Amino acid sequence: MVERQSVLQSLKLSWVQTKDFVWPIFQGVAIILIAIVLLRSVLMAILVSLFNDQGIISMVAKITFDLLNMLVLIYGFRMYCLIKETS
Repeated sequence: MVERQSVLQSLKLSWVQTKDFVWPIFQGVAIILIAIVLLRSVLMAILVSLFNDQGIISMVAKITFDLLNMLVLIYGFRMYCLIKETS
């Protein structure tokens, strides 16, 4: 949509443009997701041991970590901007 091309043309262009950035993209996404999972596990273990009402804690934690998952989208957009600057 951004480049005003067909879907197949956009996918081909995307693969060509990201060819040199595959590992930085993969590593960045992996680091963000692993950090979120580890943080969630530790925080949930602490909160469950401190509080009896797990329903509210679980709901707040899910909302919070769903918002943190948007960091992957932000990282992807920053990589897109970097790729556009270098090409």
